[in-house]
Amino acid sequence: LDSTAAIQASMAAALERKAARSEKAPAVMQPMAADDLAGPANAKAKPAVPRLEADIYRDEAQARFDKALAAAPGFVERLVGFWSNHFCVSIAKAPVVRASAGAFEREAIRPFVLGRFADMLLAVEHHPAMLFYLDNQQSIGPDSRAGKRRGRGLNENLAREILELHTLGVGSGYAQADVTSFAAMLTGWTMAGREGRL
Repeated sequence: LDSTAAIQASMAAALERKAARSEKAPAVMQPMAADDLAGPANAKAKPAVPRLEADIYRDEAQARFDKALAAAPGFVERLVGFWSNHFCVSIAKAPVVRASAGAFEREAIRPFVLGRFADMLLAVEHHPAMLFYLDNQQSIGPDSRAGKRRGRGLNENLAREILELHTLGVGSGYAQADVTSFAAMLTGWTMAGREGRL
């Protein structure tokens, strides 16, 4: 077999497996309704089927695979793969990263893949998966009341990664003082915790 025939055979087999899965199980990648996002009416009520982070990750990974498989081979999917690799997050970091990794590509990369880099960069760096992966939720002004109360200060991970990996590159002329100043600017990019507290 030449490589084209092998690829076509592999794709046909994958489509058959996908069709078999679709017949057995309902679609799990439907957009959430506003009611689903609000949670149960009774705060103590638990959902009938709890969604674990690993389940969410598997569903998102399967949806990504299915989308790539169904798409005409081309430039856009290659760009999505490139930018997903460039702005990667590790699911091993924390459950919240694992649960939001699929949404990360869908919300922060795909909508901007053919647009301006600056727009994609902002979407990526603001996304919960990246904020938690690079610990920016822990970054607090060292002289703030919260910083003094918790004995914490700036976390430079996000600032350093933006400069070193996501934009300028190592050895491009910035100094440690630039990283520290940038980290101070990024403090506050976080997710609200329980009951809206930071």
